[in-house]
Amino acid sequence: MARLVVIAGPDACLGFSAAGVETREVEDGEDPNEILSEIFSDERYGIVVADESVLERAPGSLRARVEKRGYPIVVPLNIPDRWEEEPEGESPVVKLIRRAIGYQIKIRK
Repeated sequence: MARLVVIAGPDACLGFSAAGVETREVEDGEDPNEILSEIFSDERYGIVVADESVLERAPGSLRARVEKRGYPIVVPLNIPDRWEEEPEGESPVVKLIRRAIGYQIKIRK
C-alpha cells in the first residue's frame, strides 16, 4: 500500500503528526533537495503533500522527473506562517485549472 508523507515547516508538521501522518520537517532557508530526492525515489510513497515554499526550492530537473513519471502524486499546499495571515500566492485550484486547460481564468470570491 502506498504511503502518505507531508513535507513542511516544523509548525505545520506538528499538526499533521498529531493526526498520525508521517512528516518530514524543512526549516526556513534549509535546502530541501536531499529530503525531496529521497522521498521521490522511494517507491513506498504514493502521495506527497508539500508546502509550496518547499517545492519552489526543488530543482527543476527533480520536479520534471516527478511530473513525467506521474508517481508519487504531489499535492502542493499554501500553508500560512501564522493563522492570522492570508496565504500569499495563487490558489492551488487556479493552478490546477490553468494546468488542465492551458489557460488562465479569473475566479471571483
